[in-house]
Amino acid sequence: KVLLMLHTTGRTRETVVLSSVKKLSKEELKAIKDIRKACAVHAVKAVQKFFSETPDGRTALSDAQQSSCAGFITRAVELCWLMNVQDPPLVITWSVKPGEICDNTRYKQFTHTGQFVEFLVWPPLYLFKEGHLLSKGVVQCI
Repeated sequence: KVLLMLHTTGRTRETVVLSSVKKLSKEELKAIKDIRKACAVHAVKAVQKFFSETPDGRTALSDAQQSSCAGFITRAVELCWLMNVQDPPLVITWSVKPGEICDNTRYKQFTHTGQFVEFLVWPPLYLFKEGHLLSKGVVQCI
């Protein structure tokens, strides 16, 4: 979408993006996706800066938590960005709920074993939406 928005004139960006995407050939779409992936590592600093300046990126943690977790947050934003520019994007799911029966094909159990999920420790990672499991999640069970 960003590559297509560079040549907008007069209309809203979203309208131009949606109408332009429909007119592109498969080869043109592939070229755009390849450029997006190739440029992704160069955009990491800008994405991290954008995240740190966005209210949604700051409200979940106090200033003390932000400073003590700064390295983790910076690296997490980088990894999420790089996972998102893949085609299709990698997917992290947060769908497990406390009280559910633990699905041992998708989750490893943390410090306690049991039949039911108490809480999610780390989410599973999938190759794409409803795709193959790349990395099991971790849950605490009771």
